[in-house]
Amino acid sequence: MQHRNRKAEFVALMTFVVCLGMLLTNGFSARIFAQDRDAQIYNQIEPIGEVLAEILDNYVYEPDMEDAVEKALIGIMSTLDRNSSFVPAKAFQSMQEDTRGDFDGIGVKIKYHESGNIVVTQPIPNAPASKAGMKSGDYIVEVDGVDIPTEIGEPTTRFEQNEALGKVSERIKGPRGTMVNITVSRETDDDGDRERLNFDVKRGRIPLVSLVEARMLDHGVGYVRISDFKRNTASDLKKQIKEFEKDHLSALILDLRWNPGGLLNSSVEVSELFLQKKSLVTYTRGRAQDDG
Repeated sequence: MQHRNRKAEFVALMTFVVCLGMLLTNGFSARIFAQDRDAQIYNQIEPIGEVLAEILDNYVYEPDMEDAVEKALIGIMSTLDRNSSFVPAKAFQSMQEDTRGDFDGIGVKIKYHESGNIVVTQPIPNAPASKAGMKSGDYIVEVDGVDIPTEIGEPTTRFEQNEALGKVSERIKGPRGTMVNITVSRETDDDGDRERLNFDVKRGRIPLVSLVEARMLDHGVGYVRISDFKRNTASDLKKQIKEFEKDHLSALILDLRWNPGGLLNSSVEVSELFLQKKSLVTYTRGRAQDDG
């Protein structure tokens, strides 16, 4: 009897260990062994651990392992296809802010320019930046006394450029009601001469508008240009259509040129305004899905 109890205890213990291992790895081992066993996935990824161990033991400086792992994940995802990418936590938070409908800041869209500068592409109308006098084409050279060209350096890859853009964006953003001092370089004539201008801008609540243009054309045709798909795009479009209907709307043009995308759910909601109820808009299919 005692022998049978020990055997039962051993089986129970091994079952617990296996289940705990699967839980902690979130099924990672199961997913790997589900692949072609001949590929020897473990052997293929072993050099990653060896390289990290070598860096920890022998690199001249104490490495930032969080940054190293993040860039490794970015590299892995970039080898798949142009639609696959790893989004770090800060970038993901910024994406959420860009699509949720509003944020606290001064209301400028910026990008990394081929000249090596951070340039204002569009001050949002009636936002603090435009009211202060900032214009499209301004190079941001200082934020609260911090020299921006020095801070961002000379980024070469797309990732480094986006990282530089994020640094400047974080310096500009802040709680509504607070002040930020921004110095810009602005072109003054056709010869390319530039002057430095300084602005004290009070941060505020910035509504994000995706319906950047809406008007009635001839013969009752409505025209709407959607810059991207945010959380409030469908509701704003629905309101705009109701306004058009007051002027006897007969047809509608949706201009999606230069629209880079945005929230998938929002684009589906916009589509549902014009399709029959429960129409299939989009679907995804994975490799592991059965054909039946």
